[in-house]
Amino acid sequence: MGVLVKKTGKLLVYFMCLILLISQSFAQSLPTQQGGTTSPGHLQQIPAPRVDPMLPPPPEVLRRQRQIQRDELDLDERRLREEDITPKELLIREEPIREKPSALEERINTLYKDILKGKELKQYGYEFFRTYAKPLAPVSEDYVLGPGDTLKVYLWGDAVEILSMDRELNVTISREGTINLPQIGLINAAGLTIRNLKELLRTRYTQKFKNLKLDVTLTKLRVFNVYVTGFVEKPGMYAVDPMDTLISAIAKAGGVLKSGSLRNVEIRRKINNKLERVQVDLYDIFVKGLPADVQLREGDVIHVPPIGDVVVVFGDIQRPGIYEIKTERELKDVLEFTGGLQPFASDMFTRLFRFSKDGVETFEGELSNQAFAKTNLKPGDLVFVGSKPDFFENLVELRGEVLYPGPYSIKDTKTLRDILIKAKPKVNATIVRVIREDKTQEDFYVEEVINNKVDAELKGRDTVIVYSKFFEEPIYLMGEVEFPRTAQFYEGITLMDLLKNVKLLDSVENLEAVIERKADKQYIRVYLYDMFVKNNTSLNLELRPGDTVIIRRVEDLRKGPSVTILGEVKNPGKYRITGGERLADVIEMVGGYTDRAYPRGLVFIRDAVRRAQKERIELTFTTIEESLAKGGQVTPFGFASEEERQATLFAIQSQRRFFEILQKRADMFLGRVALEIPENLQELKKSPSNIVLQDGDIIIVPSKPEVVFMIGNYYNQISLPYMKGYRVRDYINLVGGIREKVSAKNVYVIKANGTIVSAETMRKGFLLRSDIENYQPEQGDAIVILPELKVPTLWR
Repeated sequence: MGVLVKKTGKLLVYFMCLILLISQSFAQSLPTQQGGTTSPGHLQQIPAPRVDPMLPPPPEVLRRQRQIQRDELDLDERRLREEDITPKELLIREEPIREKPSALEERINTLYKDILKGKELKQYGYEFFRTYAKPLAPVSEDYVLGPGDTLKVYLWGDAVEILSMDRELNVTISREGTINLPQIGLINAAGLTIRNLKELLRTRYTQKFKNLKLDVTLTKLRVFNVYVTGFVEKPGMYAVDPMDTLISAIAKAGGVLKSGSLRNVEIRRKINNKLERVQVDLYDIFVKGLPADVQLREGDVIHVPPIGDVVVVFGDIQRPGIYEIKTERELKDVLEFTGGLQPFASDMFTRLFRFSKDGVETFEGELSNQAFAKTNLKPGDLVFVGSKPDFFENLVELRGEVLYPGPYSIKDTKTLRDILIKAKPKVNATIVRVIREDKTQEDFYVEEVINNKVDAELKGRDTVIVYSKFFEEPIYLMGEVEFPRTAQFYEGITLMDLLKNVKLLDSVENLEAVIERKADKQYIRVYLYDMFVKNNTSLNLELRPGDTVIIRRVEDLRKGPSVTILGEVKNPGKYRITGGERLADVIEMVGGYTDRAYPRGLVFIRDAVRRAQKERIELTFTTIEESLAKGGQVTPFGFASEEERQATLFAIQSQRRFFEILQKRADMFLGRVALEIPENLQELKKSPSNIVLQDGDIIIVPSKPEVVFMIGNYYNQISLPYMKGYRVRDYINLVGGIREKVSAKNVYVIKANGTIVSAETMRKGFLLRSDIENYQPEQGDAIVILPELKVPTLWR
């Protein structure tokens, strides 16, 4: 039995070293091929656009070839729909589907059809809810936390101290407003901003750990219910989060019906058992641009009453339409809803039409007349603002391939030749078209007009267009963009040029561009994240005349894996990878190290390694537990004294407790891959440690520790300043030595990167004597002294 206990005691010492060496063995088993297939990217802003306006249609002599191309485009578009290459709602139709007018719109357009002359007016403001989308912007650090919010706390710091705790903590704020974190206990988080919570946690943790860094992100918003009632498309109960507002809740209910009011929306909520009502006028947002949107609370009831009185405004104004009125009864107040008069409007010619029992009454006046401007309107009135007479009577509009386009007066420019000589046609100008006010047109060759072989007299309101012989079909942009557009083609225009200043409806990592190239009958897909964020210039394709670019959302499977990089890098965060990227690539992609970075202490964590290590450690501990159990069974208690029996049981129980501690300590190293990282990023690219990244990898770059840690059987366990050239024995002497003499095999140096220097690795010289005491530690290293384990021997 004495031999068994002695062997078990030695096993304890060697097994502790085994745990520390597991990470190193796994790192050596990883692939070490150098080089890579993916070049690093750079974070950059999307450049500004260079999108030219589309010219008018070319003359008949240039249209034949373009008509053939248009027919091919229509054929390919039908095939695109049949093959379901892009969602149908992203395709722009030649004849857009018209929305069915409301009963009020039909009634007003019928009553005033003689005045409107075929134009149909719509009720103002209701289309807002059809185009409204909740913004996907990240939550700011001023966000106020509450029960139900889920947070992720990231911890990193000195290599040894941080390994005694979890690196990522997922917590949810309880109904009482608290979170429970290891080492610091319960924290009251409700009512704090994210910024305030970071400061609180940093203060509490730094009281226990030196040089610890942390970050807090909001991973899931709390959700609560509100009720939307009244004149909305789909009344009912809806789940919202703190980022939702009155407008987003109404949008979830399908928007306000045109029979509902935009001026008298009401929020009803109970506060201290008392019902409070908040009145919201959506015209304050839509018309005046005031911040009238209201944050929601749990249990709110949003009620939309029926529409109130309406009036109609038409003519040379910025926004003709049907408007709901409340206290705004005077003519001048209602005109403010429309955005004011157009430049061509006449304040001398305004008419008011009113239905009465005797028929339609008409009132005429001037807006400059204060009495007329203050006329009180009644429900159903129509206000018509006329134009200034003969505004274009003496002007000719010139457009196209000339150096000086714009309006010209027929008093000084009477003929086509006169206007061309003044405007100076460009080198490629070929054909000039004159379009008369009655829509008739004439085509001429520019050269013949300039040489006075042919000419034409100009009249007021004529339009003159000069076309280039190289006129090309434009480029069409549609899909997940705020406004589809047509861009003029020019030599060298690229996909990035087309998308400059274009507002996308989602982040670039969720979008791709499908380029429909009808000339080659092909479709080209470009993942926007790779082009803009990873700066893959090969994806910035040069566009061709007639290309159709469709921005569409990427399926989840196409988004690809990701890695997380934290600590002392210029742009920490989570980044997508496409496969083949190496460690140096992602460090370069985030802008490189900061001035405080300590690359040699880089912490690299991989899930696959974590799982494999955990499996081996559990197997090892199971084997040792079985050995201890057998040791207890074979103990010859019958021939031992009571003192010996108690000593043996105590030794076995102590060993079990020691192994339980070892098992908890082993969890600190799970998933970590020990890498030898050079200080220089260019040297890392050539190093075997420049490993290929996998989905879920975590990279933490610590700051320079500038200390050496003293752990174990010392008189004074403290951290010492790093001193270049100092040996292990020098640091031991600085802390007053060790409590009791130990052999060299109990002395270890744990490197900042996780590798271990021991007496075995330092054996050299005469009789392979260990030189561990003369080893020179580096910044962030820990010098560990293990005590000798003393187990009682049963001599009997």
